Amino acid sequence: MENEMFCGYEYAFETLDDLRIEMEEYIEYYNQ
Repeated sequence: MENEMFCGYEYAFETLDDLRIEMEEYIEYYNQ
């Protein structure tokens, strides 16, 4: 159980930059 949670957090950190980029692109598109 603890290992699964750790892997979940690890995955979240690995994709955090991609999520930030997608949010920035969405905000720019929404503000046009």
